[in-house]
Amino acid sequence: MYLGIDVGTTNAKALVLDGAGKVLGLGAVPVQVNFMGDDGVEQDMEDIWGATLKAIRAVGEQIDLSAVQAVGVSSQGGAIQLRRPDGTCVGPVVSWMDQRGGSINRELAADLGDAWFMERVGHGGCGFGSLLRLVRDGSTAPPMRVGFVGDEIVARLCGRTAHDASSLSICGFYNPTLRAADPECLQMLQLEEDRLPDLINPREAAGSLLRDIARETGLKGGIPVSVAVHDQYAASLGSGAAAPGDTLFGGGTAWVILVTTDTLTSPAAPSVWVCDHIVPERWGQLASLGIGGSIFRLVQELTATRGLSGCELDALMEQAPSGCDGLRMSLESGKKDYQTSAFDGATLTGLHFKHGKAHLLRASLEGLARSLALRADWFAKAGAPIKRLMATGGAASSRVTPQVIATTLQVPVVSVEGEISARGAAMLACALSGGGSLIDIAERMAAPRRAVDPEPESDPNRQAFLEELSAEA
Repeated sequence: MYLGIDVGTTNAKALVLDGAGKVLGLGAVPVQVNFMGDDGVEQDMEDIWGATLKAIRAVGEQIDLSAVQAVGVSSQGGAIQLRRPDGTCVGPVVSWMDQRGGSINRELAADLGDAWFMERVGHGGCGFGSLLRLVRDGSTAPPMRVGFVGDEIVARLCGRTAHDASSLSICGFYNPTLRAADPECLQMLQLEEDRLPDLINPREAAGSLLRDIARETGLKGGIPVSVAVHDQYAASLGSGAAAPGDTLFGGGTAWVILVTTDTLTSPAAPSVWVCDHIVPERWGQLASLGIGGSIFRLVQELTATRGLSGCELDALMEQAPSGCDGLRMSLESGKKDYQTSAFDGATLTGLHFKHGKAHLLRASLEGLARSLALRADWFAKAGAPIKRLMATGGAASSRVTPQVIATTLQVPVVSVEGEISARGAAMLACALSGGGSLIDIAERMAAPRRAVDPEPESDPNRQAFLEELSAEA
């Protein structure tokens, strides 16, 4: 048996798999998120750690955890936690959602340009403004150490702060060519590498489970504990997206796509993040729509359908034909630079008295799918075409959403339900305990799947839409 821990922004989850990928136990405990009045978003490390322990104990109420052979850790990315040299935490966790460093990001992006960052950190624009804000106010002065949520959880489990490239990459200063923190970025951050968590290969254990944690949870002391990996890369493994061209699609509050490649290439667009995959000799190109489920929920509120179940929403959207009788939502329309990940707004065109709730809901879904198609076009032009899309999150449980995406992108979509990041962490734990290569494990232990093939393209304006956006970008 293998334990996967996923330390998300709003929940800590623990999941145990057997060697065939069957879920034997699952626990989830909410975590508090504190929104400040000055664009700040913070969390408390003790709250996160307490929720993690409770999630593990919840699984222990379902099965005997003493049979678990290894522990894998997946975590939200870019959430900063400062530490003293003795390992004690100082101040709150600064969430990846925190916007107080936004002006610094914009300042450096304007001064240095996308090309400077893309060459060094596999991403256009500055992504470490939150950390640089702490540097400028003196919070990180030596001997203070800079850490992140995932590696702090690993340290509490095994005594060593450790994470991998996928974790450091999303923090904004990992150089995928050097496979190390970028020296010039470190200089800007006034940091030495020895004040950061250990950066190690995720196929190597960070350490062994501490005896006191074993007594507290019912796990067996001394079993291997993984480094902290970024939750999207854990989800990529958990969904089985390990072959070149396999693509994770996270269909939750924010829509995210992560393309697996077998070569290291430049980002397909400035908003794309490139780094090593946790699967050996693989790399990832990660892009976010910034919104996704959130825009669909907004339309639900406008149409008074927020209380409907997923099945009821599917049935309602099936009443509207593909193309929505001319009703069209564009989620890219408010931007001058279409190669960024956020949206200024959405526009609705073709509205007629004949249109109803079903049309509005389906139009928002088709608009999101066209935005995914734009990003798929970026990847294809960069030599990383999407061959198969693994749909996870809320979108995976829908009948309509996977079909709309498959048809719009003209690629097969495989719906994968369940706690996919925690599953990926458990699969990593399996590899640490000698359960085989990650590529084999990705196939053997992936979650149950439901395949959806694309229908013939029904939107005659799709290619014109992509060409228009690409030209304006």
